[in-house]
Amino acid sequence: MNKEQDISPRIIDTMDIPTSHPRYQSLMLRHRLIEGFKTGLATDSALLAHGRGEAFDYLLGEKTWDFAQEAIAVTSAMLIQAKRPVFSVNGNTASLADTEIIDLVKTLDKLILEVNLFYHTDGRSQKIAAHLKSLGAPHVFESAVNPAVILPGVDSARRKMNPQGISQADLVLVAIEDGDRANALVNAGYKVIAIDLNPMSRTAQTAHISIVDETTRVLKALTDQLKRDATVSEDILSSRIKNYDNKKILDRAITAIRSGSL
Repeated sequence: MNKEQDISPRIIDTMDIPTSHPRYQSLMLRHRLIEGFKTGLATDSALLAHGRGEAFDYLLGEKTWDFAQEAIAVTSAMLIQAKRPVFSVNGNTASLADTEIIDLVKTLDKLILEVNLFYHTDGRSQKIAAHLKSLGAPHVFESAVNPAVILPGVDSARRKMNPQGISQADLVLVAIEDGDRANALVNAGYKVIAIDLNPMSRTAQTAHISIVDETTRVLKALTDQLKRDATVSEDILSSRIKNYDNKKILDRAITAIRSGSL
């Protein structure tokens, strides 16, 4: 078989991707996920899930819109006011945004990380937790401990919560999330903030705050927002939260995707 006929799959070397490519950042994110799969942080199904989100990001022009920035600003205010916020991390998130997660927890040191997986194995959960700790995350728990706290309304492995983590949270940040679990968290009384590129998903429609944007961009913008908000008064933060309307944010995101302007 000659070179032209050889269409066997191969892992793309990032050195093959010129920085001038118009979708350079998107291609680099793909490579992060591929590496996460190769090292055991993510599953093969993660590649499919990423492709679905990437399609929505393409329709959004692969940029952060004003409606996402508004949701990020409210998220910052809520994180600052929360007493025990927890970021639920799965394999996709750990693969795509590990350095961004570390920057976030270094900026907001009270933020706890909890590894929670749909396709759970003890080995993969432990590997993700160890990876985040090796990068400098000070507080990392795993959901599937014994005994775990059970989240009502979820039948998958994601029903398990660490007694020191999500089960004790007053605010839960989720990214690339399952709709049934997001709904169950809300029904159980947790405040839920979701990062989700699909504004029509169950997760986005269920969460109290829905950030319709790509995860790495969100975490970078959120870290910057938290730094700016460090000197902002509690009254201003509370006003920001009070005046927020998540339904209007979702409507604006849906309109942007449907506009066809891109």
